[in-house]
Order: sequence, then C-alpha cells, then structure tokens
Amino acid sequence: MISGYLDQNILIYLSENDEWLKTVRAARESERFVPVLSPWHFYEIGKIPDGRRLALLTVVDQLRPAWMLDRADIQLVEFLHTWRDFWSGKHRSLNAIGSLVDVVSFLFRVPPERAERFTLEQITSIFARPGGTDILKSVFAEQRAIGLANQKTLMSRVYTDRMDFEVQQHYLARLLGREHETEPSREQLDARTARI
Repeated sequence: MISGYLDQNILIYLSENDEWLKTVRAARESERFVPVLSPWHFYEIGKIPDGRRLALLTVVDQLRPAWMLDRADIQLVEFLHTWRDFWSGKHRSLNAIGSLVDVVSFLFRVPPERAERFTLEQITSIFARPGGTDILKSVFAEQRAIGLANQKTLMSRVYTDRMDFEVQQHYLARLLGREHETEPSREQLDARTARI
C-alpha cells in the first residue's frame, strides 16, 4: 500500500474532475493507496468560501484519508523518543500518520475522547469565521522570520558554529517547553507518544 500526501491544490483539482476523483477513490477503496492530509488542511479548507469549502469537505470525506502530525509535533515526538531512548536504552519508531482524532488530539492538546467529538467541518469552520485565521498570524510571522534569517545566512554563506549552537539551543528549549504543557498532562502525552 502506498501513502501519498495530497496538498490543497490536488483536493481542489479532485473536486473539479470527477474522473480523477473516481480513480483516486477506487485506489483508496482497493487499499492500494492511502491519501494523507495534514493540519494545514484545516486552515486551507477553512479560509475559502462556504460553497467551495463544502465541496472540498465532500472530497475529503469520500477519500477517507489518513492524517499526519504537524511538523512541530513530529519534531516534538522525535525529540521525546530520542531523549527517552537515550535514558532507557530502548528504541521506539515514530509513526507520524494516524487518524483525524489522533491529529486533532495532539494538535489541540486534548484527550482523544474529547477530540473525537469534533468533525472536520467543525474544525475548518473555526478558520472560516471573521478573524478565524488570526490565531495563526504569529506562526506565519515566525516562519517568515526563520525564512529571512535562513536566506540571510545562505546569501552571506556564513553559518558559524556559534549560530549552529544557538539554533540547537533554541530548538531544545522549545521542545522541552512543549513537553510540559498542561493539556494534556505529561502522563497523557507519554501514553499518546508511546502509541505513535
């Protein structure tokens, strides 16, 4: 079985081309192909007009996709596995692809029992509300700042050991900070990462 990430443009194309949608659905139903979506689809689908949003939600529903964790959550789980493996001497492999409930639970830091109450339509509607995308402005600003810093570094062709150390230090501090978030509790987070 092959898994493949479908970006927003592919979902739009599938919603406009019945033959392609039929082909992808047949591959999914035969279990030859599993479409994979990410939490960014919540934003991408949510920010478009209602009629268009419903068409994309219908396509997603027909495809029955798997869902992958957000990049930051993948990094958190990788870090936690590595950290715990170092101290326990055991190795755990990372499975960053799961169900919608898994991703929503991890993304919003709520127990799976609470996450399973939400539909994709409800989640995407958060971003459809006036000001709904405002919660991501800081994420976009951070990504823009990182991109500009990377571009400046590459343009000057200077990436010193000191810069590398500071990047690693910031990365480690952020991951350790996220580990101690209160929702879910550390025990819940440990149990969830053990399942992944």
